[in-house]
Amino acid sequence: MLKKACDCTTGHILECGTGKYSTKLLHEYTKGGKRWVVSLDGDAKWVTRGAQRYASSTHLFKMVNPTVGGVPDWNMIPEYRMEWGVVLVDQHPASGRLVTLSALVIFKSKAVVVVHDTEQWTYFYGPLLAQFKHRLDDDSRPRTTLLSNAEECPWTT
Repeated sequence: MLKKACDCTTGHILECGTGKYSTKLLHEYTKGGKRWVVSLDGDAKWVTRGAQRYASSTHLFKMVNPTVGGVPDWNMIPEYRMEWGVVLVDQHPASGRLVTLSALVIFKSKAVVVVHDTEQWTYFYGPLLAQFKHRLDDDSRPRTTLLSNAEECPWTT
């Protein structure tokens, strides 16, 4: 689903939560210099690992600052206000995903949003997923969902 989202868009990419598969795949879309990726994570080990392998002038890695309690503070992300082609929502802890989805709704993002683990009812995604005009679920496990508030559905045009 992440590849599908990237293939049907041309804008830059925001990765909320880095990973072995997603970071490597997204890095491929930076080759040629037409797109860039900003990869955010609240775990210094993941930021360091990703930066050592993929950091470039078109792929930036940023640490999400922790709260007083030591949990990544996904509320304080200036990148939410920018317009993206794709936003991957797959950070830890999962409560940060609700913050990211809420920000994308509030700022009226037109990005294709890729949400990982949408089968997890304990993540309380339901009301936020319903705020998007277009939705496509991949029912494999873990479930991944594509969302968009663009006028036309990006993955069908």
